[in-house]
Amino acid sequence: MDLYRDFTKGVGLAGVAYALISVSGIILLPILTRGLSIGDYGAYVQVTTTVALLAFPLTLGLSVALVRFTALAGAQADIREDFYSLFLAITLFNTLVSGILFFLSRPLAEYLFNGNLTVAEILPLITLFASLNLFLLDFFRAFQQPGRYAFFILIQTYAGVVFISYFVFSGSGLPGAVLGLLTAQVVLFLMILSIVVARIGIAIPRLKHLRTYMLFCVPLIPANLAFWVVNSSDRYLIGVLLGASYVAYYAPSYTLGFVSSILAWPLTLMLAAFLPKHYDDADVAVVKTVFKYTLKYFLAVAIPSVFIVSSLSRPLLLLLSTPEIADNGYLVTPFIAVSALLWGVGSILTEIFVLGKKTRTIGVLWAMSGGMNVGLNILLLPRFGIIGAAVTTLASFLFTFITTLYYSRGTMTFDIDARFIFKSICASLAMTVVILGLEFGSKFNALVAASAGAIVYIVLIFLMKGFDKAELSFITQLFKNALGR
Repeated sequence: MDLYRDFTKGVGLAGVAYALISVSGIILLPILTRGLSIGDYGAYVQVTTTVALLAFPLTLGLSVALVRFTALAGAQADIREDFYSLFLAITLFNTLVSGILFFLSRPLAEYLFNGNLTVAEILPLITLFASLNLFLLDFFRAFQQPGRYAFFILIQTYAGVVFISYFVFSGSGLPGAVLGLLTAQVVLFLMILSIVVARIGIAIPRLKHLRTYMLFCVPLIPANLAFWVVNSSDRYLIGVLLGASYVAYYAPSYTLGFVSSILAWPLTLMLAAFLPKHYDDADVAVVKTVFKYTLKYFLAVAIPSVFIVSSLSRPLLLLLSTPEIADNGYLVTPFIAVSALLWGVGSILTEIFVLGKKTRTIGVLWAMSGGMNVGLNILLLPRFGIIGAAVTTLASFLFTFITTLYYSRGTMTFDIDARFIFKSICASLAMTVVILGLEFGSKFNALVAASAGAIVYIVLIFLMKGFDKAELSFITQLFKNALGR
């Protein structure tokens, strides 16, 4: 029972944190879309897309080894050896890549950042600190400190909101927004590193296990790159084939559509931190039970989220951005919302491969999906515009979901509640009828409609007995642990 208590507490904390992170994106959206020109906002999206591309590969995937192995080392000396070996390797590799990016700053500015050389010169520093912070944050996951993990990702996110808003409002434009990103990353780096040093001390690493860990982690790099290709490369291709303005039309709709993935991030983070010991100890019943509950609770939130953001796409975009962006991008949202649902389920199933140390399978599946994504985008974008990119994203995530489901069952299976999925879809359809029947006299009525829809869904899912008594008890415990009670 301690496992379930700790797991639900971790999920609750991380879930709140990621919900607040998503809110931060909503806060920044009107600031950026109204404070920058369409072209500069498109260039800002390209900056964040590039950072998302590079952050995980620049860790060499070694943050996964930190979570999977280091906490199990036991002795403090072994923990220091592992941590500083990984940290040194990541720092050296990051420094090399940052130098290359700075050398290429002029062509990057011309092709990606609306001709702004200052932005291109700041980018290498952002990628350096973003990668190091990704690794440092996983120190708290490795040692099952979800409270600290949640706290620091919130610090990173809202420091970015504060600094970016300040520079944009002060008239610094696109360079100021990018400088705000860098400032937030540096602040987070200094804070976390000081805590880690105080916790484990300082040591000169001998790189004793580095080769073993790299053999485990390196296959995850192509998987992550391929995920970026599926999730983000469309912004690059849209920018090249259609122009920066179309990136600005596409990005807010994508952000809105992907909101249903909020719960998947904390769930997968906690699965990776809590399950390895039980899997290695052959406690399969516990592992399967956690997977079963995890998938069901994700779907309970994600399925209605898809219906809400799809039916309210245009009024929500009007509230969060500009009429020009809303009119040009609202049809993108439903495709991305379904893609986010598929990604969330697939990411939960992917943890089966990590537990079974079959990371190469993850890399192969995502590489195939990434190749398909690029090919379809090149084919469809010139003909169908940003809707073609949205359809391509959905097709790629669907392919990854199907193949992940198929191959994961060769390692481990667990119960999937098909009856609940059917009930959730039915409740969501009824909810959508209510939402579409409401009048939208003002932009803010979209929030009222979304809230009303959520209430209808919750009532219907309980009337349909979507959860039994044991599961309701589990949900109650989840909220109590999230609140620290």
